[in-house]
Amino acid sequence: MCSNYHSARIAFIESLIAEDIQGDVFADHEVWPGYSAPVILRDKTTGKLHCEPGIFGLVPHWAKDLKITRSTYNARSETVAVKPSFKTAWAHDNFCLIPASHYYEPKYDKEGKHPVRWAIGRSDAPDFCVAGMYWRPKGKGVTDGRVSFTMLTVNCDGHPVLRDFHDPADEKRSIVHVLPGEYEAWLTATAELARVMLTPPDADDLTVAAAPLPPRRSKVTKS
Repeated sequence: MCSNYHSARIAFIESLIAEDIQGDVFADHEVWPGYSAPVILRDKTTGKLHCEPGIFGLVPHWAKDLKITRSTYNARSETVAVKPSFKTAWAHDNFCLIPASHYYEPKYDKEGKHPVRWAIGRSDAPDFCVAGMYWRPKGKGVTDGRVSFTMLTVNCDGHPVLRDFHDPADEKRSIVHVLPGEYEAWLTATAELARVMLTPPDADDLTVAAAPLPPRRSKVTKS
């Protein structure tokens, strides 16, 4: 799973959409559920790619507020077609690319305690794309008209690298990396093709390094 990642640099995003980015898309930022971050979409009428700021955590049309993003930032590939939060976006083939430089996962010690945040990236490029799915409300809705998105995940219990992350007692999950030669296929995929493309990244293509969160600052008590 991935609840925290770092969005890609503007130069990388601009190279994908073949144009300069207009306005603040929150590139090169740390992202948590409910935060704004860049997402790459393909216009279903013109086929043109563009980038805009979206909300991390898919917000379905029936959501009452943005608190739902705390549980919709990842979508399990096995159940995405039937889960109320995701099934409509899946049925509409609303697939997107989420540009990132790396993402964070907790790694536990041998006793299964004291998790430390680690950063996971790719060895072949400083930035890459994650397989995502989006929803755009017909009206303003609770997102004020903004698109929202989720990262699709797959099981990775046997992965040589990713099995070392998360609580030892938990199922191991991985987000899906979309390689440059697969961008168009992903953005135009049907649900059936998308399932074929949902696989964990190759272990040899990953870089991992400890990236602990900075210590929290103590609150200053006013006298």
